[in-house]
Amino acid sequence: MRIRRRDRLKGLVLVLVLWVLVILAVLAADLALDTRLDSSVRLWGADRVRARWLARAGVNRALSEIAADTSSTDAVGDHWFDNPDAFDEVLLAGGSFTVYADRFKDNNSCAYGVVDEASKVNLNTATREMLRALPGMTEARAEAIVNLRQQRQQDPAVGFEEALAGQPAYPRGLSRGGFNTIRELGWVDQMTHILLYGEDTNFNGVLENNENDKDNLPPEDNGDKILDRGILSYVTVYSFEYNRDGAGLKRLNINFAERQTLQSKLGLHSCYVNWILKNRGGGFAGIAHLLDDTVSKEDTDPGELLDPKKSVPLDAATFRRIADNITVTDAEVICGRININTASQTVLQALPGVDSALAERIIERRGSRAEGFSSIAALLTMDEIDIEHFQKLAPLITVRSNVFTIRSMGRAEGTGIKHYIEAVAAREGRDLTVLYWKENR
Repeated sequence: MRIRRRDRLKGLVLVLVLWVLVILAVLAADLALDTRLDSSVRLWGADRVRARWLARAGVNRALSEIAADTSSTDAVGDHWFDNPDAFDEVLLAGGSFTVYADRFKDNNSCAYGVVDEASKVNLNTATREMLRALPGMTEARAEAIVNLRQQRQQDPAVGFEEALAGQPAYPRGLSRGGFNTIRELGWVDQMTHILLYGEDTNFNGVLENNENDKDNLPPEDNGDKILDRGILSYVTVYSFEYNRDGAGLKRLNINFAERQTLQSKLGLHSCYVNWILKNRGGGFAGIAHLLDDTVSKEDTDPGELLDPKKSVPLDAATFRRIADNITVTDAEVICGRININTASQTVLQALPGVDSALAERIIERRGSRAEGFSSIAALLTMDEIDIEHFQKLAPLITVRSNVFTIRSMGRAEGTGIKHYIEAVAAREGRDLTVLYWKENR
């Protein structure tokens, strides 16, 4: 019996030892799992930070490209506009950044560069007719935008009480009336998410799988293999230009300049100055009204310039020479003009009297020049645009840009984690001011 009792004790000890080993093994496995999870959490956390700084690196690269542009115009040939070498999956330590833009190419190609805000229709200055010409817009929607804009210009808090906090300071002289960001269009009656964003919710201009799968994954799409862009792809609230010429000098106001100033600063013959002084009356409505639509676009007969007492309307050649140096307002900045050197066909068609054929011709003509049109007066060289039409276009167009949107994506190499930054920057000379900053979607 003593032997059996001893055997039972040995068996019990063995069972206890086995249970202890099992418990220790479980604890070891749990500890190893916790360690692996902790390492994974730390890795993902580090990569989230890394992706964010990679995206910021893309923004900084874009800002440097914009600041380095010293040309007198802004056009599609500029390095910031479409530059894969500078913006397409640029490798840095731990990952890469990509700066992309919707260039209205086709359904499968992304442009790598910065978005020129002057290539869009400004919600705060556009007429009902211009808004109505945009895709997806109706008369009622255009009317609602204009009405809300006018209310906000009287009272900036109307309809946007929650959106006013933390808005950035705008450049000196730029009005804050109206919409502060394009996404505030969502406050307008009859606007829906699909109308605003279309199928391209990330604004990269590429038809991705989730944008062509009908109802499987967001966003909502029709699966027709064509990328439908929303209204937000065509509008801005930021575009403005400084009232300066291509050399950065303040333009001369022809409504108030004295005779001697008109002659010396613009190099005009006396007969032209006589005509300006005689016809400006209460002031020219726009610089294009220096052109008399009863006069042909050909050069003036040199014989007429010999008599200093004569009054002769400017011919088109003389006007083209001085157009970028003159203005009819002393305003420091002018909001909402569309850059004919960078605007898409859709945006150009929002201008009065511009149909698809003329928009195509403008794009064709600007593409034949390295820096695009040198001034808005270059449109007068086109047979399709007469003086009367140009007078309607001139107050609405420019050849320069001062505000740019940068959309940067940083991607961490290890985990593939991505971070998105959207920044809007205003340029004055080589100085840049950030107007808007949004991280992730």
